[in-house]
Amino acid sequence: MIHSAFGSNRPMVFGVLLIPAIIYGVLALNHAQMPVHVLGGPLFDLLITFVRLPYLSVILGLIVNLIGAFLVNLLYNTHDYSVRENYFPAFFYFLLASLQLSWIYLNPVLIGNVFVLLALRRILRMYRVQEITSMIYDASFFLALGALFFPLLIFVFPLLWIGLIQLRTFNFREWIVPIIGLLTPVVFTLVFFWWQDYTLDVSEYMAFNGLPLGEIFADHGFWYLPILILSLLILFIGLITFLKDMSTSTVHKKNTKKVFVTVSILMLAVCIYGLSLTSVQAGMFATLAIPVSVFASVYFSRTRRKKLVIFLFYVWVLLLFFYPILATLI
Repeated sequence: MIHSAFGSNRPMVFGVLLIPAIIYGVLALNHAQMPVHVLGGPLFDLLITFVRLPYLSVILGLIVNLIGAFLVNLLYNTHDYSVRENYFPAFFYFLLASLQLSWIYLNPVLIGNVFVLLALRRILRMYRVQEITSMIYDASFFLALGALFFPLLIFVFPLLWIGLIQLRTFNFREWIVPIIGLLTPVVFTLVFFWWQDYTLDVSEYMAFNGLPLGEIFADHGFWYLPILILSLLILFIGLITFLKDMSTSTVHKKNTKKVFVTVSILMLAVCIYGLSLTSVQAGMFATLAIPVSVFASVYFSRTRRKKLVIFLFYVWVLLLFFYPILATLI
């Protein structure tokens, strides 16, 4: 039932996400403490001073996660990443973004995801458009804003120029616009915080704790390892299917897929770098929610071996849904 509902082209299934949102919100308020976000940027530090009440932080955090789910699904369907329109990405993204109850609270990582998706939507509209100045400026502006909430998004900045290479012929003026777009919010923010005598401690972004493999394979509960193994399997098969479809896609679709693969690699770099730091940021794994939700949706949209696909779908969804609950209550 869930597979057929989210596998359909009916937008109203998006409303079903309110059910797990309410469940996770109640559990987070009762069983999880509001985390200290050590890698939040200056705008997040400013925002969090106005969000001191736990229930307000949970409500805003859930809204951010639902917005991210909506945007990733919109991108997925707009650019025909599957053979047919469906709402798997929104479903998977929300479950992945809620994998720990502490992530439900307002989180700079998940706010950053929203700005990456906003930037990506503008970049993917540039193909065969005569005038793209406003599009590339908007994308740059969104990424800069995202970095002011979650500074590690500077690793995604190269997407602006890589996207131009993949979607456009070289134009020097177009290559300058991203610099202006990136500097606009940064300059205004720096002036404001200089006036407020705010100091950003960059040392926490440079203090390393070795390779991130220890955190990836650390003991996060009995159900963590099955989720990790199954998620990697689904991700790998979905990625291979996504790449294979590129060979038979139109030039437009092939180029948009190249851009998405690029942003997936850059988000992986953000995750690996963040996990390598001494400062532990809650929700760092959520940086991968965008690529995993899309590639998993490509896999579960397959019509071949339907029974196996549906079986893995329900096993994975049940693990994702119950993991934050079991990890907290057991």
